[in-house]
Amino acid sequence: MIMCKYIDKVAATEAVLRDYNSMVFIIENTDEFIREKIDRMFSMKSAEIDGMPKVHDPSAFENKMVKCIDDVQILKNRYIQAKEYMHWFRPAFEQLDSKEQHVLDICFMRDDHYNVTETLVDELSMTKSPAYRWKNRAVKHLSVLLYGM
Repeated sequence: MIMCKYIDKVAATEAVLRDYNSMVFIIENTDEFIREKIDRMFSMKSAEIDGMPKVHDPSAFENKMVKCIDDVQILKNRYIQAKEYMHWFRPAFEQLDSKEQHVLDICFMRDDHYNVTETLVDELSMTKSPAYRWKNRAVKHLSVLLYGM
């Protein structure tokens, strides 16, 4: 398609790498989040004594159930998207050599993004310029694996 020519594939690849930890978190925690939502749906709320008159809402429980069902559906959709992401991303990432994977892990996939330059230089035992060339080369290689040309 002609429009693919105009997509900044390198920037898109960097965004994909930055999203990796979020996708892992979603996959690992969705079941627990769903359980918590369902538990809260059936839990009784204790009375609050604050002196304010209460209004009886006959559909309060139904509204609470509908909200819970909507929230659970959102969580399930996020989980499906995260699984699709991993199914698309992991095979491409695994085709990189170990040094490229390590460089991308340092630059994009770690939680600590504050000392990337120092970590990159220290772990690769080289100065900043070659380290950043390695990073750029690895991102471009992954970009080709993910998006083609």
